[in-house]
This record gives sequence, structure tokens and C-alpha cells, in this order.
Amino acid sequence: MRATVAALVMAGVMGCGGPKAADAPGPVRTHGRAVSGGKPAAGAVLVFHAVGGTGGGLPPRARAGPDGRFAVTSADGGDGMPEGEYAVTVEWRSGSGENGDDGRSLVSERYTRPATTPLKVTVRRGPDGRCALPDFILTP
Repeated sequence: MRATVAALVMAGVMGCGGPKAADAPGPVRTHGRAVSGGKPAAGAVLVFHAVGGTGGGLPPRARAGPDGRFAVTSADGGDGMPEGEYAVTVEWRSGSGENGDDGRSLVSERYTRPATTPLKVTVRRGPDGRCALPDFILTP
């Protein structure tokens, strides 16, 4: 069974935050949740590719835990990511939530490439200094 990824808001750009916290330095602690069929998408890996970015270094990424929740990291575990616009790709294979095997893909190929993924987010520091992303919904 293959799954495709859909977001709560497909037509627009998803984002988080509100008014920017004054002079807050460094990366924005960013978190969210990935679900499929109403259940956590345990083991799904989300990779955040900067739109129009330089492509230097590894892009920020996150792995959904057993409850589907994830915290984005750029370098150190859960450190967050720079503010900006991102195309989000999803890597999720059967077994990735249990034993990490490289089984069959659970997402459509278009969600595995930055040029074709429909998932876009804007990360902005909220008043609390964090960014809570809308849920990523994986649908059959």
C-alpha cells in the first residue's frame, strides 16, 4: 500500500509564529507532528530544504517519534532551524518506525524531491521563541 502526503493546507503555505520575538538570536526551535490514517507516522523523516537557499551543509531534518511528533534539528539534537521558507520532503519506508529497515516507500515519489513536493512551510519565531508547524497528514 502506497501512501501520498497531504497537508492540512495544500493550497497555501503553512507556517507558524506570529509577531517575531524581539532580537532573538540563533535557530528557531521548530516542532510538529506527522500522522497517517489518524495514527502516528512513526519513523517518517522530514527534510526541510531552504527555498532559494545556497544549499550549503545538510538541510534541517526531523524524525517522527512513536507518537508522530518531531523536533527539527540543524546540527545538535532538537536545536531548531533558521527562519525562512522551506520545501519539505518526506522519506518513510515500511519498518522505519520499528527496526529501521529499508522496506518499500510509504509515500509517493513526488514527495521525496524538493522540486516536486507540494509541502511548503514558512518558519518564523513566535512570541515564545518557537515555531509550531501544522500537522503533516499522510493519506492513503
